[in-house]
Amino acid sequence: MLQRSSWVSAFLSGCLALGLVGCGGGIYVGLSGTFDDDHDDHAPPSVSAAATPSTLRAGEVLSLVAAASDASGIARVQFYRLDLGASVLIGTDDVAPYELSTVVPADGRISASYYARATDGYGDIADSAPVVVTVRP
Repeated sequence: MLQRSSWVSAFLSGCLALGLVGCGGGIYVGLSGTFDDDHDDHAPPSVSAAATPSTLRAGEVLSLVAAASDASGIARVQFYRLDLGASVLIGTDDVAPYELSTVVPADGRISASYYARATDGYGDIADSAPVVVTVRP
């Protein structure tokens, strides 16, 4: 990534090389915005999930909790249930401690899998390992 001064020099040199010289003895170049050359945190956040209880009856309430951290902070944690291979969003929490209560489906399944997805302050995401709970009829 070019440093701010290197980028400006390259831009001005390019303009002069193309003959974009203004009449009257000068060129005006306006720059605005924030130059964040120190932002090197494109690493995804770390996230883990847990569920209690680990065994419950269909239709009972399951408590999910996630631990998430990142140098740029955590913007939100989303909780998902895996249904036939598809991820179904069941809730979002944007304030630590990240937790959600949900009802276990009463559709005849013998287990249910859940995971947490953390999004950091720069929009990088990471998923926890799935947490599997046993469902009794």
